[in-house]
Amino acid sequence: MNYLPLSNQDAAPIRANIDPWERDIPSLDTVIPLQSTAADNMLDVIEPIVDEADFFDIMPDYAKNIITGFGRVNGRTVDIVGNQPKKSQPVVWMSTLR
Repeated sequence: MNYLPLSNQDAAPIRANIDPWERDIPSLDTVIPLQSTAADNMLDVIEPIVDEADFFDIMPDYAKNIITGFGRVNGRTVDIVGNQPKKSQPVVWMSTLR
């Protein structure tokens, strides 16, 4: 896990990226289900967007209705927080943010 710096005085590590920034991601065209009652999986959105489809979910077994993790975009670390409608209703509960 090398997403974070070793201390608060260091910059976050930047990793060389082999994914082209202008890449086409056709899977995003079909990620939203046609039925309004069907839930989409947000990991199907996150993984193709981050570099090399490398997403580190911090706590995948806790608060399954929210996704929190790290990825890289163009070699730089990004924090990703989002709803996971596949596991619950598409709302953010205050208890999951604590």
